[in-house]
Amino acid sequence: MEQRFKGLTRIEKDYLDLQKRPLEGVQIKAENFSKKWDVFIEGPPATPYEGGKFHIELQIPDNYPFSWPKADPFRKEGKEL
Repeated sequence: MEQRFKGLTRIEKDYLDLQKRPLEGVQIKAENFSKKWDVFIEGPPATPYEGGKFHIELQIPDNYPFSWPKADPFRKEGKEL
């Protein structure tokens, strides 16, 4: 149980850091620091992906940060960021 509490604290820290200093072209959404993050990435300019918006779903494991999040493959989204 203690390990899970530490992992959740780290999730909160990482999420808040990304909200304070967002990565260009990347938006992250999570409800109440949940263990499921929706990440939306804009296709970089001057590449075949330019103008595209891509979604990846991250599943944060109970023993995060000692294990990597699992990610669904990229999916092209029709929604605006």
